Amino acid sequence: MSTAPDLYSPDFWQSYMVDTFLANWYPRCLDREHGGYLADFDRRWDFVGPGHKSLVSQGRLIYTSSAGYRYTGRDEFRKAAEHGLRFLQERMADREHGGWLWRVRRDGSPLEPVKHTYGHAFVIFGLSEMARATEQAEPVRLAQQTLEVLLEKAAGPGGGLWSIMDHQWRKPTELRRGQNPHMHLLEACMALYDASGDDLAIQTALQIATLAAQRFVHPKYGCLEEFFERDWARLPDAEAPPIQVGHQFEWCWLLHRLADRTQQDHWRDLGDRLMDWGLRYGTDRQHGGFFNTCNRHGDPVDRDMSHWVMSEALRAMLYLIVRHKRDSLRATFERAARFALAHCHDHAFGSWYTSVHADGRPASDAKG
Repeated sequence: MSTAPDLYSPDFWQSYMVDTFLANWYPRCLDREHGGYLADFDRRWDFVGPGHKSLVSQGRLIYTSSAGYRYTGRDEFRKAAEHGLRFLQERMADREHGGWLWRVRRDGSPLEPVKHTYGHAFVIFGLSEMARATEQAEPVRLAQQTLEVLLEKAAGPGGGLWSIMDHQWRKPTELRRGQNPHMHLLEACMALYDASGDDLAIQTALQIATLAAQRFVHPKYGCLEEFFERDWARLPDAEAPPIQVGHQFEWCWLLHRLADRTQQDHWRDLGDRLMDWGLRYGTDRQHGGFFNTCNRHGDPVDRDMSHWVMSEALRAMLYLIVRHKRDSLRATFERAARFALAHCHDHAFGSWYTSVHADGRPASDAKG
């Protein structure tokens, strides 16, 4: 990147995703010995183990390999997705109780067989992208089946789902309720809807968005919160965990995309309010990035900048600028993008650092 890139060019971002991320992860992440994907790499891309495989890593890498195939047409990515699906079906499917095991060892033997809503969301997400990219029927069937099992087995009081259930889906093992599994299930349901037109998927997405409006967003402070009591009651200030700045941007993007699919424009208003909160309190005006966390009052708690926080902010702003002509966001977006490309990007070994300090120095240089 010797010349300044066009930050509004889809060609730039597509080539950047392929050359900076996919080129480094594939085929390196393919576990040729045991199947599935490896995700434990240091800065220099040496495998550092132990190679445990979670639904999150396997689902996300099915997604990225499928997206790589959809956008480039390169058969290596289709084969990589099929490689991941085989391991998922052979080693992580719970054929007795339904759903998927949360975590297995590198060889596929069970390590944590509990049932995570968060993990199931990424299975649906990855399989839906695979179905869309390859036009295969099996990924759609499995994604729909996963959603049906999750809604049947993990439903909790007051709407929404429990975060973690025991192996047999008999009872929750975590009584606090969380927004994050629901956020990713919303994303997954829209991906399934895009791949199949599944009515249950889009109705579930709408139910999750309604829950967000009613429960997740604090009526006084305006921020989207992380955890709640078992009946969705709010935690007092002294017990409330920090507000994740990146989730304000992520929900904004998801709610706008939900409005795109349903023509229910009121979701845009909620998304815009969350974007405004993230920009007002999460922006590092000295350096150009976005803090990891703040408290309910908007005071920074963690001033480091994780790769996912920066990614969510850039994606949401770019979406609003390009799709909805929010030119007021251009200066903030361009400053943050320049910071990310200069400091989050590992110019020596490729991809992004896991986290950087506010001044751009690496805080964690792992790639896994």
